[in-house]
Amino acid sequence: MAGRGAKRPPYHRGNVPATLVTATLELVEQSGVASATMRAVARRVELSHAAATHHFGKLENLLGAAATEVYQRLAATLEEAGTHGEDALARFRSMGCAYIGFAIAHPGWMQLLEHPLLLSQAESEPLVRAARLARDVLQRGLDAGFEDGPMTRHPGGDAAVLAWSTVHGFAKLASTGKLFAVDDADALERAVDALMTSMFFGLRGPVPGVDGEPGTAGSSG
Repeated sequence: MAGRGAKRPPYHRGNVPATLVTATLELVEQSGVASATMRAVARRVELSHAAATHHFGKLENLLGAAATEVYQRLAATLEEAGTHGEDALARFRSMGCAYIGFAIAHPGWMQLLEHPLLLSQAESEPLVRAARLARDVLQRGLDAGFEDGPMTRHPGGDAAVLAWSTVHGFAKLASTGKLFAVDDADALERAVDALMTSMFFGLRGPVPGVDGEPGTAGSSG
């Protein structure tokens, strides 16, 4: 067992940019977004500030690369979640639970995605591609639901925006401890289930025979 004064072994130097991105994500996870300065990240992997700057130039470039990695991990999480469930609703619910679970498990990473410095990275091809990858996974989950039944309200693109913003908003509240009425794991699970089920059927539109649609069993007169 290493002694109390033992130094942390340096990162493998084979791919310095990837090493710096990993260190950034670890630092954000442990100490928050504000802690991720170029100097702090470099120090974490025993590199000089000049060496880190050589690879990324500015802090926003490093944060953009780290955010790209977060989006890729989020997309992979959603992709895997979308394979679980016997029908489109179950798979859609699974994806929503996975998104919210990801945010709760990694609040610092979710805050990183909203870092003001990323505004300068809005045209960064890797970052944009990774963000679209995560969005497209959700879109495919919606498309599967629409193929499984009628969609009478929203075209697919609008539905993806609505679904993404709704789930992200809930996830942000949950990950920052602001869902005051949801104070334990069971309550959170019920809330997520209600959110995803309501959104799924709301985006699909009225189902024949339900919701009082004219000429259906639910209509009057």
